[in-house]
Amino acid sequence: MHEHLVGRYVRNFAGGLAAGGPYSRKPPLYHLTFYPLHLPAIALPWTPLVALALWHAWRRGGFADPRLRFLVCWALAPVVVFTPAEWKLRYYLLPALPALALLAAPVTAELLAARPGGRDLPRAAVAALAALVVVAGGIALVRGRWGATSLSDRRTAEALVAVFPGGVDGLAVAMGAALGVVAIAVAWRAWALLVGITAAAVGAWMLLGAPAVERAVSRRDSLKAFARAVAARHPPPDPVVFYGETIRPIVVYLGRSVPRVDSVPADGAVIATGEAALRLARRGAPALPVLVAEGRVGNLSRGTVVLLER
Repeated sequence: MHEHLVGRYVRNFAGGLAAGGPYSRKPPLYHLTFYPLHLPAIALPWTPLVALALWHAWRRGGFADPRLRFLVCWALAPVVVFTPAEWKLRYYLLPALPALALLAAPVTAELLAARPGGRDLPRAAVAALAALVVVAGGIALVRGRWGATSLSDRRTAEALVAVFPGGVDGLAVAMGAALGVVAIAVAWRAWALLVGITAAAVGAWMLLGAPAVERAVSRRDSLKAFARAVAARHPPPDPVVFYGETIRPIVVYLGRSVPRVDSVPADGAVIATGEAALRLARRGAPALPVLVAEGRVGNLSRGTVVLLER
């Protein structure tokens, strides 16, 4: 109970202060801007509808309605609650999505009922060209500032590129085509068509895209191949132990009980994380690394694992 409540939750909230150290190594601006910047991102692709709804409410004096104020407070509550915590996860903002959906619903109904107008083909062509320019500029900006994004975002983007036909170039072409269609629909004011296309795209992403990305991430982070190699080198009854900490995914893939020890045994194989193997090397332990792999060692964390033999 102490490890779970104090070691995990208090540590997540208070950072290093729970152990008498500094609160966080990251600058205050990171903590203050993380959730405000991620709130519009998790609502994509419906964020423009939320912004339009708030703009309409401001113009029409809708903020006098307590129901609207309640929804705005509901959407901002996760931002206020989780900003002081040291550990930041964008998934903590998911409770705000129902409020954002309710905010966007009335203006979405108005758009679905509106008739297309302003059929100006040159204007639509110019809008589509502008969209392509924006996509090209966005890709260049992302490539130039790729290191500024979070590690999890970079790994997710890498998995998306890996499963998308044509890689980065194919993804860029698809984004350009999609924004071109959006620009034409906006120029023609075909709001119902635009909402329908967006809903279809979201459905396709949920049914096909997201599972494909998850499978790519699982294949990349899996330690199954490492565990099978260990099993091939040391089948039962050869002793295999963990040094430092137990890596549960390896236990699952090995299909056998693997005890944890605090010292290198006289014989057998030792599985350790990269940091634990480095500690053993500094202590002069008589063990040599024979297998090395990188993958998910916990629920979210990734790291290096090493098989040591005497």
